[in-house]
Amino acid sequence: MYRSRCISTWAKRISTGRSCRTTGTSRIITAATANSFKEQIRMEDDIYVTTTVAKVGNKSITLFQQIIGRNAAGRETVKTESTSVMVAFDFDRQESVTVPERWRRNLAD
Repeated sequence: MYRSRCISTWAKRISTGRSCRTTGTSRIITAATANSFKEQIRMEDDIYVTTTVAKVGNKSITLFQQIIGRNAAGRETVKTESTSVMVAFDFDRQESVTVPERWRRNLAD
């Protein structure tokens, strides 16, 4: 749930800010994910999610995410790591498309 919200927020950031659209029906979709659960997260845990861009390819963007927990003493521990491959996709043509330049510029900011 946290990872999905974070990716949704990220996708809005790189596009127009209003939605994940560029022009027509091009959007970003999740093509693959891999998760590594390192430690248990409990309801009372103070956690936050970090997202970084690991790679920008021709048609895809690879994200690296961590869920980090902070205990009462302030010590931080990585609870989960995740890699997501996001693909620029045209829904009208049903095919992947080149990552738009606007997305690349926004990622550089």
